[in-house]
Amino acid sequence: MKIQAKKLILISVVVVLIAVLSSCFTILSVDQPTSVGVGETISVALEVRTEGTDENAHYGIIGFLIPNDWTVNSVSYSGDFGPDEASFLHPDSIDGDPGGQVDYWTDSLETRYPSGDDMQWVVYQANTPYSSALDTGYIDVDVEMIVGNTAGTYNIGYFVTNAALDFTDSTYYDISLDNQIEVTGGTGVETNSVMPSQFNLSQNYPNPFNPTTTISFELPVSGKTTLKIYNLLGNEVTTLVNGYVSAGSHQIVFDASKLETGIYYYKLTAGDFSATKKLILIK
Repeated sequence: MKIQAKKLILISVVVVLIAVLSSCFTILSVDQPTSVGVGETISVALEVRTEGTDENAHYGIIGFLIPNDWTVNSVSYSGDFGPDEASFLHPDSIDGDPGGQVDYWTDSLETRYPSGDDMQWVVYQANTPYSSALDTGYIDVDVEMIVGNTAGTYNIGYFVTNAALDFTDSTYYDISLDNQIEVTGGTGVETNSVMPSQFNLSQNYPNPFNPTTTISFELPVSGKTTLKIYNLLGNEVTTLVNGYVSAGSHQIVFDASKLETGIYYYKLTAGDFSATKKLILIK
């Protein structure tokens, strides 16, 4: 009888621990455009529900299945957790809760949900770990992306979980794969099919300009990349790129219609590479 009682107590403890340590995720809605133009910057809104309390703080994980020439510019979230931002989690970097069954989320997503030749998984991780005393929580995720230069119809994917969980229980994560979006047009500058051998930031064209100009850059390797505009005083005016960018040649159209005539600078940072050039706005 004592042995059986000990077994029952042990089972009860395990059940309680599972209830405390587990969280369920559900993507309630995905709000994205159905049709976009090449080179366009778009906004996507996700509504995510979490269920289950967790006294330990964990990092949120969100993955994006996007075409190879698309760029995730920024990821932020608010609601019952946040407001805060998420940062690019490099495929070669472990998540914020190492030691679990999943540490490298890009590899795991590619294994379970292959992206194919024309698509890629890009994973972001919350900047701050959160614990939860809520049985049910709601999170609003806002994503900004830059559409690539290849027309076609794509099924964009979204994945949510936290870094302490895995794929052993389907409630630990949620994935939405059939979010169709059509990319139209062909007036955008085409991406060079030849892979660049070195980093390069080209002079914008036209220059001087009014009010738009194209900034081109080349990356020999994929990675976290920023492209920012500064005024003469060195103050940041706007951010054109801030996220994971695939290797290759890229072009960004800068619209300065809200800025005053003057001299500005644009700075590209990718890995250890950094370059700055001057552009002139004349209205």
